[in-house]
Amino acid sequence: MPTLIERIGTQLSRSRVGGALFAEERRQTRAAFDVMLNAYEAGPWLLPPEQVLRQLQETDPWMVYNLLDQTAWEIIGGYAADTSAERARAVNESRRLYKYNPLAQWAIWLWTSWGMGDSIAVSVPDNPKADEAVQEFFEAERNEPVLSDDNIKELSRWLLIKGNRFLAFFTSTLDGTTTVRTINQDQMTPIKNPNDAKEIWFYKRAWTPAGSTSRTVYYPDWKTYFSNALDKRWATLQEVGTISKTAAKSWGGDDQIGDGADTPRTDTYILFISHNIKDEDDCWGWPLLTNPRAWMQAHQHLMESRLTLAEAASMFVRRKKVTGGSRAVKSVVGTIASNLTQSQWTDTNPPAVAGGVEVENAMVDTEDLPLRTGASDTGEDNRTFSWMALLGAGLFPTSAGLDTSRWATALEMDKAQSMLFEEYKSFWAAQFRKVATIVLLAYEKHTNVKFGEYTIHVGIDTFSLADFPVIAKTIGQFVRDTITPLIEVGALNSSAAIAIVGRLYKMSLDALGVEDADELVSDEALGVGAEEEPEEAPPEEESVEVMRHIIESASRRLRDGEVGAEVVAEWAVAELLHTLND
Repeated sequence: MPTLIERIGTQLSRSRVGGALFAEERRQTRAAFDVMLNAYEAGPWLLPPEQVLRQLQETDPWMVYNLLDQTAWEIIGGYAADTSAERARAVNESRRLYKYNPLAQWAIWLWTSWGMGDSIAVSVPDNPKADEAVQEFFEAERNEPVLSDDNIKELSRWLLIKGNRFLAFFTSTLDGTTTVRTINQDQMTPIKNPNDAKEIWFYKRAWTPAGSTSRTVYYPDWKTYFSNALDKRWATLQEVGTISKTAAKSWGGDDQIGDGADTPRTDTYILFISHNIKDEDDCWGWPLLTNPRAWMQAHQHLMESRLTLAEAASMFVRRKKVTGGSRAVKSVVGTIASNLTQSQWTDTNPPAVAGGVEVENAMVDTEDLPLRTGASDTGEDNRTFSWMALLGAGLFPTSAGLDTSRWATALEMDKAQSMLFEEYKSFWAAQFRKVATIVLLAYEKHTNVKFGEYTIHVGIDTFSLADFPVIAKTIGQFVRDTITPLIEVGALNSSAAIAIVGRLYKMSLDALGVEDADELVSDEALGVGAEEEPEEAPPEEESVEVMRHIIESASRRLRDGEVGAEVVAEWAVAELLHTLND
């Protein structure tokens, strides 16, 4: 059997169609292979290749092939400074997993559902004029392909699948109106500040429009576009030779939307969204499914094999022992076999229906074979493989509907999973704030409108009506255990308490998408701020009696476990200060 190195060499030698390698390509491929060979001989592997291969074969031959295939790619792309080939392969495999692998599809769906919720609302509550411009952008028919309710989640899905999204903003230089579209990441190349690897100035887009010839256009990053250094940065990159002196640019009249003569000239610029960056000082994101790829493939292979075994075991299997020689065996076989032939079109001895009773003679001993399929072992393998696959995708198994019997563990992991989901939701909230900022800056740049100061608010709904009973119960417990005792001891007045509860319910109603939530829990509807008759202060000689009453009430609640010691202490100190001040 060939060694591990020989098999990898075979993989490399077949990396060109038909095996036809030109001299320069052969030299480069051999140089890459020599790098891997030296790395193998120097470490970190300590076992001979034959022993490594033998140990891998003990796991699963299919896994060996997968690891060899992965290693061959990592030799070419992963151990060098440029990991573009490795990342491109990860993107292609992620796309395939999303199409055909159930765990991969569920992971993408679940992250998107939690990150973007049922709806996304972007507003500028403290600036009506700015809010009007933002609402026009998000609700405009021209932006439906990206921002409509049935399309907006594709931003998240394809970000998780491919690792990056490029949003192109087309702004009319006549009225500042902005249209947004997405650009395939395969067409884009970021161009950075020559002195700062973290700062992107422009993007080179190379593509071939349908029915046209290939094009190359340079787009500025949105921060570059709205800065005062746009033309200076462009000139700098041309001076150092990064960009050609004759390169086409997407602003200043070089590009436009549509082909009609009446189409307004537009400036086009980019918002680059990257997620799951894996290389230091790199700007490219990687697919969410990069790490769990092998585990998801192994899990799918296991379950497909399990299905094949289960189907085979579901067949009706019966063994017959015949007393006699070969003639007796042939006789019994002929008796129970079908007699259909080319000349015999009707079967006079069809097979018995399911559950039928077979008539047999004393010479034949019939035995039903066991139909076991090793389900318990398969179940354990399923849990192990799916566990690793889901953790690689950032999901606790309970989140994917697995391991539901271990609720204690699920509750312990709930906070960690919630923190990850909240982080992803915050990530998208930040992106939509950038989008709204771009819209407002575009209006200010190309019109006389000045919005002044404003704060952009992004609301993402992350729970549904099914969650509301639990939330309502939690709010009720909070009112009973915290708000009510504070009111009883005078630490909180009724108006403030009603306002607090109203805000809690407003957050819940907003998340559920209730349109008139503001009116339902407004201060006016709840009676907050209404004039209240001032309470008469107790006479000075009664203050000690009042203090004694409060302490006795607090002590009783503490003894009964209704409130904690810290709350009692706060009440006592507050009342003591009040008495002393009087």
